[in-house]
Amino acid sequence: MKVADFVGDYATHKDYGKVFVDSAPPRSKAMVDITVVQRGKGWNEATERYEKYFVGSYLQRDGNRSLRWGFTNKDEYGQKDLVHINSLSKLNN
Repeated sequence: MKVADFVGDYATHKDYGKVFVDSAPPRSKAMVDITVVQRGKGWNEATERYEKYFVGSYLQRDGNRSLRWGFTNKDEYGQKDLVHINSLSKLNN
């Protein structure tokens, strides 16, 4: 694929998740500027904040079941970066 196929569209990055491809540097054949638009796990749209989420449960040696909860501490939402187009794949929108 070419840089022009990605610019102005949403794509999936192998590390960041869903991203928007903003532009490409002048005369670039492989690099594009992206903005991360995917929120981390536990994001609540209604309250616009992160909440703890259920990870799973496990059985302890004494027979009791323990629940595990997680909380997103680091989020790359809004981060801008320059990436190679080989690390992107087109979304089917």
